[in-house]
Amino acid sequence: MQKDEKEKTDSKAKDEKEFEKVELQSIKKSDEMPEYWKPTKVGEKVEGKLVAIEEGNFGKVLKLRQRKGVIGINVGTFLGDIDFVEYQEQTLRFTYVGKVGKRGCRVFDVDRVLEKDEVPF
Repeated sequence: MQKDEKEKTDSKAKDEKEFEKVELQSIKKSDEMPEYWKPTKVGEKVEGKLVAIEEGNFGKVLKLRQRKGVIGINVGTFLGDIDFVEYQEQTLRFTYVGKVGKRGCRVFDVDRVLEKDEVPF
């Protein structure tokens, strides 16, 4: 082995040892599957901070951060006319009201949760 190659190998081994010494706090694992909210009973609610709006396989998906993690809500026909970009980083509450129409469109009440001392105007 030449001198330059040996130095590179030694340096790489040293970097790997340093890399393994640090303490880590997990944010997200590769095996975590996204959880989607699929209400079935009238009155079910979900609340969280809107952290992202992504394109999914069937349209837009809202990502809400809750205490227990991030949950996805598909933006269907009923929610499609809301400009959710306006509500980015705000806390929203979705209440399932039921299905309407021949195609079973899911209907929700959507509310913005006001912060402490915030006036609603």
